[in-house]
Amino acid sequence: MSLKDRRIYSVNSLKGFYHVYDSLRGRYLTLNSRFIGLHPHHRNLRRTYFYDLISKLKQDKDHINQALVFGLGTNTLQNLIFKNFPEAKITTIENDPTLIDIYNYFFEIDKNTKQKLIVSDAFQFVKNYEQIYDFHNYFDLVVVDFNLLGSDFYSEVFLKEIKNFLKPHGTFVLVLNRGSHLQNTETMKFVERLSVYYNKINLLYSKSSILEVFCKDN
Repeated sequence: MSLKDRRIYSVNSLKGFYHVYDSLRGRYLTLNSRFIGLHPHHRNLRRTYFYDLISKLKQDKDHINQALVFGLGTNTLQNLIFKNFPEAKITTIENDPTLIDIYNYFFEIDKNTKQKLIVSDAFQFVKNYEQIYDFHNYFDLVVVDFNLLGSDFYSEVFLKEIKNFLKPHGTFVLVLNRGSHLQNTETMKFVERLSVYYNKINLLYSKSSILEVFCKDN
């Protein structure tokens, strides 16, 4: 955050305090003073961990038909998926109506008919999705971003269920904050335990103290 950045909106929500800022390089959003997303036209988009994630995916995948993203943020990742994989259709899970309002008012540039937003608690969605949606072995890509969801979702039970959503050879990406998670040895033990469910795991140490964990079965 620069001294020239101007806070244009603040609100409290079930996740904490959101602040929307305008800067010389563009608009961005923080949650509890932590960066969580940019406007699609922000000049620093290439410097974000979202951009690193997409660059890695492009090395591994020729196409993405269906993607599932836990956490809306400012839709930064989803916009990059659409830009780099034009054929993709994206389902986003978000339970905070305040964040959805912020996105619609401050960050949405157009409606994308290939994106579906499901307003749901992530745990409840994973637990009960089969009662409503036919998402078993459905997605080429699943992304869980703990910068958006919070550490409450950092559980093996939750992440184990994620594999049910993936097609064979699908990719699961886990986004962790190194500043808070890697200092905890239990976190790295958990990353190691992912090998029980996936036979290929790659770690990408990205920008802004972010660790991205790419998991798949060959």
